[in-house]
Amino acid sequence: FYYLFDSQTGKLLKQHIHRFAPKEKKLILTAQQSSKSDFENLIPSAIHITAHNNILLLFEYNWESIMLIRDRQGMLYDRPYYYANEILLFQFDANGTLCNSIVIPKKQALGADPEVLGFHSFLSDNKLWLLYNDHPKNRNQPNGGKLKTMKGKHEMMMGEYDIFLKRFSKRPFGLTSRVSGFKPQRITEVNGSSLLFF
Repeated sequence: FYYLFDSQTGKLLKQHIHRFAPKEKKLILTAQQSSKSDFENLIPSAIHITAHNNILLLFEYNWESIMLIRDRQGMLYDRPYYYANEILLFQFDANGTLCNSIVIPKKQALGADPEVLGFHSFLSDNKLWLLYNDHPKNRNQPNGGKLKTMKGKHEMMMGEYDIFLKRFSKRPFGLTSRVSGFKPQRITEVNGSSLLFF
């Protein structure tokens, strides 16, 4: 279910409860098996409303585990390890009917600096844009089962979801081939056509 409120007045704009059909549940199950994570790690990450009153809900498999590391003296230490994998997108039309759902392949894992994991999303020109860090060898790899896990080496990737055509594609962000990354949670939307990176 979701609720949308007016940010100025607090008035309820939209609310909807959706019961997933078997086909839709299969989509979630497929992503869960690929992610090797429990369903409890599927967290709501973003909600957008389009100019035509479509609702876009985004979920992501995001969790933390503990890794044991042995030092040179043989002592064991535990340290957190962070994961952020597939993104699930659900698109509802103005009447609250689910009109599309897709899994956006992504594999991220790091033992430090979890801020480089996850994604940032925004709407522009009837498209949903997603910015996230990815392994450089995943540039032309749309298949989640063959993705290399983004660890220490990563670059900025831009995903594009066409709201009308209901298709997803991705490409490296920027015009340079230099491998670099960013922190999705530190992006600031200055206005509808510009972003500020930190």
